[in-house]
Amino acid sequence: MFSTGQDGGGNGRRSDRREWSREELHGRLVCDGASTGLPRVGRDWLSFGWCVSILGTLSEDAQRTRVRYNGVTMGYEDDGDASRAVVAVLAAAAGVGAVITRTKLAKLLYLSDLRAVESLGQPMSGVRWQWLNHGPFDYDLLGLEARLVALGKVGRVEQANPFGTPEYRLTLVDDVVNVNIDSKFWEIVRGVVAEFGSYAASSLRDITYQTAPMIEAQKRGQRGVELDLDIIRPMPDAKAAVSRLLRKVGQLPVQDTEDGAMEDLACDIRSLAKLRKRANRQLLS
Repeated sequence: MFSTGQDGGGNGRRSDRREWSREELHGRLVCDGASTGLPRVGRDWLSFGWCVSILGTLSEDAQRTRVRYNGVTMGYEDDGDASRAVVAVLAAAAGVGAVITRTKLAKLLYLSDLRAVESLGQPMSGVRWQWLNHGPFDYDLLGLEARLVALGKVGRVEQANPFGTPEYRLTLVDDVVNVNIDSKFWEIVRGVVAEFGSYAASSLRDITYQTAPMIEAQKRGQRGVELDLDIIRPMPDAKAAVSRLLRKVGQLPVQDTEDGAMEDLACDIRSLAKLRKRANRQLLS
């Protein structure tokens, strides 16, 4: 059973609590071990050996689902950027008839963020991407999914995939949904879902492993590192700025160089040679 209640902050204030059964939460948020009292689930993401518990309010004005992972409380706002981005992907998928699973949702969001960085200069989903067991993911998405399901905004159906392991299909409950995200990001999401929505989850995983942030993370060889999406940010065209600067320089009056100024400058450069060499080595490694 999963306990939920209004007060999860450990401040001693008692609150109305109830317990969610495994059936109510579809057995999603369990661990290998005994803290939940549930058996180990098959070879899907549930068997990674980590344990989470959902704490949230049951009132309609609840604002946050919090996921406790390795003793750290995390979470996304029910109506925050990540929540709206999830709804946007599901809405775009409904428009093209694409089937969305939990894994596909994360990968499509990640690819949308990459395109947002390329065209808008920054990721827009609000998700904190990490390199985890199946590529780009964030465990907070699990808590957000559970909360959206509990609020009746998202439907979730469990079934076995062709390999016999559980697969969780996600859909919007309402036929008409207000997609409340940036209009440019919405067009990006629609384009990504139209292009990749029909791909299998395994194919999307392979595609994400070939992206620059994932390649860089694999070079470091440590799972769990936060992905740096900024490395795909396009370099600004500085030609116009340089031209303006040169025009300004040409308008400046001629200045005399003080005696010994060049020698002082050369001395400063030599004194920083070792530090410069070490900095360049670390940057280029």
